[in-house]
Amino acid sequence: AMRRGSFAGDECELLTAVVRELTGIETGPVVTAVPWPSVAERIPGRTAVQCRRFWARSLGLNGDRVEFSALQRQQMVKVLCECRGVLDGEIPWESLQEKHWPDVAV
Repeated sequence: AMRRGSFAGDECELLTAVVRELTGIETGPVVTAVPWPSVAERIPGRTAVQCRRFWARSLGLNGDRVEFSALQRQQMVKVLCECRGVLDGEIPWESLQEKHWPDVAV
């Protein structure tokens, strides 16, 4: 059955392990293409889109939960609005992080 809503703690751990295994990146940021359909095959009840979105929105590049302050979220919205019209795969995430959020580890 398809699952909805937030990922449970065990799903977070499984997602991180699967992403790291399939990309071959054991530690540090995952900065390569992730085969989301293959990831989803190994996360019961989750689609490729759910896995990709949860990774991008909640786990960050390192596969660790990322908590942003209200101010950081406001800054993020402003910066991303400046990137309007840029496709997701073309957004320079690393340079944006270095410029706007140098204190946030990736």
